[in-house]
Amino acid sequence: MPGGPVLQDATGRIFHADDVVTNMVVSLGGTLSMEGYANGWFDADGHLILPDLPLVDNNDIMLAGQSEALSASWIRWTRMHETARYGLTDIEVLEGGNLPSEAPPSIKLVYEREPSRDTLDYIANARTIDREAIAIAALHNTSDLSNVCKGIEGTIAAAPTEWISSEELTNSLSLSDTVGYEIVGDTERPGGLRLVQWVRGYACLASLASALTESTPPKLIRVPEETLTDILTRASLSSSEAATFLDAVSFGRSSRDLFDAPIVRTATDWLLIGPALSAPRMAKIVPSLLASRKVQLRRKGAAFEKRVLTFLKGKGFDARNIKVKRGGEEYDYDVVFPWGDHIFHFECKNHGLSGNDPIQAHHFFQEIVSDIKQVERLRNALAKWPDILIGTFGANAAGKEVIHCILENETYCIPGGIDGIYVYDWSALTRFFEDGWFRVSHTHQFPDNIRLQNRVSVAPIWSGDRPAPKDLIAQLEEPAQFRVVSHHLELEQVAFPLDEATMAVDTLLRRRPADVASMAEALGGSGQAVQDQLAKVDAQILKERKNIEEGIKNEPETPT
Repeated sequence: MPGGPVLQDATGRIFHADDVVTNMVVSLGGTLSMEGYANGWFDADGHLILPDLPLVDNNDIMLAGQSEALSASWIRWTRMHETARYGLTDIEVLEGGNLPSEAPPSIKLVYEREPSRDTLDYIANARTIDREAIAIAALHNTSDLSNVCKGIEGTIAAAPTEWISSEELTNSLSLSDTVGYEIVGDTERPGGLRLVQWVRGYACLASLASALTESTPPKLIRVPEETLTDILTRASLSSSEAATFLDAVSFGRSSRDLFDAPIVRTATDWLLIGPALSAPRMAKIVPSLLASRKVQLRRKGAAFEKRVLTFLKGKGFDARNIKVKRGGEEYDYDVVFPWGDHIFHFECKNHGLSGNDPIQAHHFFQEIVSDIKQVERLRNALAKWPDILIGTFGANAAGKEVIHCILENETYCIPGGIDGIYVYDWSALTRFFEDGWFRVSHTHQFPDNIRLQNRVSVAPIWSGDRPAPKDLIAQLEEPAQFRVVSHHLELEQVAFPLDEATMAVDTLLRRRPADVASMAEALGGSGQAVQDQLAKVDAQILKERKNIEEGIKNEPETPT
């Protein structure tokens, strides 16, 4: 289900399960940074080195909560300012008779940020989580991953010969989707390691954390440095590569959070932050870690362009890259293909998403603006020299309407585009050609690793039995994936103290948990009808599964 699993508290409020872990990890990271600066706990290399940890009682734990609350306010205050500055919203100062009616009596001053309704960046980052979840679910439903995952015992060959866990395999695929090329075959070493080695290192830490504790998510775990080095070298990293990895993922002054750097060093041994390793998302973590270390991850636009060309040719289109010179200047069109009465032009871009960081979101949109200007130049050239298309595709290309589109490798789109130029994404494009319907489904697990999917059609994508140009243009105008996430968005006010007499109020976008009915309604279908159909077939499947399991249970043993 988009957005992941949900939980319900005692009051009936529903929220995303990931938020619980995220809040714990971010709050702890903020507390460690704050105390590290206050106490001078950073070494010459910028690593946080905690003193030898003392034994504590419940009263000490309660007192620590004050530091955690202060840390949360510090993090929120910083983000509120960055969002206002880079999102071009105002922070209003309220005092006296202008104070909010719900402000406590002790509060004399309130800073309130006006809500920003720019949903493009938020939806793009939410969709990338959905894309990963869908890919992982599809892999689990079509493969028996238990037979290809070896764990961290003994010697493990480098991927793809052997995998530590299904999480390592799926995260390698997710990171490949994010950067736009297969990382297992890539030999570049950003930050000193190949991308597949960064994933291998995190997979080692996650497997160790899971093995050393039975709690979910794993707790904080003491572990000697030698143990970590031993596991990494047995997992195909050299001693120097293991040292590079451990240096990078040890929490310090430049670390963005404990997801990026889940090791905290102390004066004696080291700590693994279990919750940060409970469900690592390498597609976000690895680029974030490298950026914090001033390493720019090269996103190979040429590889993405080739991928798009290969895909479209596989669908039967005469897709080509066009390079021409006119008026002393060169014009390079990444992907162009005729389809019916139209010619589609895709400029392929491989920019990294913001990861919900307001500064990065600003820079990402500035890149989009620059890309729009580039496509405008290419569009003007076709209007001035129509022979560019005629010379490539023949006389039939004359007079056809050209659809210009920036195609992002990441899950970023702008409904309707900007100035007649669409902004669409690779994930949505491949999904468009995959099936003529959007569906919701339940997967049932049977004995002997047999799976059965109950799928219900919700909304059509194609107007006929095959995709047509008008269908793709309709998706460029109003991408269905964008509609689904947008349908579940709401604004939430968050208040937090700055001191005894001052507080701040920020307004944030939140994603309501989705269910079958809300998914169907977002796509223009009947939520109740889809829910009823799924429930009817689910009941039949579950009844049959029970009969099968009872049959296996009562089957007489075969004599030996």
